[in-house]
Amino acid sequence: MSGEWHWFFADVNPEPWAIGDLSVGRRGAKYIPMVGRNHQLHAYKESIREAIPKDHGLWFKDPIQLQFYFYRAINIYETHQARTARSHEADVTNMQKATEDALQDVFFKNDKEVKVIASRIVAQGVDITPGVIIGIKQLEEHDAWQLPAGAQSAHDMYWMTQQAENDRADPNAWGAEQQ
Repeated sequence: MSGEWHWFFADVNPEPWAIGDLSVGRRGAKYIPMVGRNHQLHAYKESIREAIPKDHGLWFKDPIQLQFYFYRAINIYETHQARTARSHEADVTNMQKATEDALQDVFFKNDKEVKVIASRIVAQGVDITPGVIIGIKQLEEHDAWQLPAGAQSAHDMYWMTQQAENDRADPNAWGAEQQ
């Protein structure tokens, strides 16, 4: 399992993360805002979990790397006013968050253990066959990163960006007169 990708396909229409219904409750003499469960998001998470074979035998610990490829069908439906409407296009970060949350207690304990994540909307539209491709692997120290020219490590990259910030802030720095 060490460092190799494991791939799964979920025959599910990806849903973006969304907040649940808001209401007001009482705690003692105070009124407090409360957020309920988003039922569509909950159903999506359950569908993702059901699509993963129960006997996968994989459990990952910090650090973890994930990849998602989304194929999202946009639904056309009729409103209560007898008009045609369609669901909105979703952004990749919200679909990523919903899918990452769904994988908690399936492959790992907490999504804080995910240190690298990448997602792509492959297709999104009315005539799309929906699905989510899920890739997961144990992130290893030697895994390659694409670093900018001149950087040998993330630490080098940090110092290069700090130096660039200092150069922009210092009007006497080389190249400042060209800005």
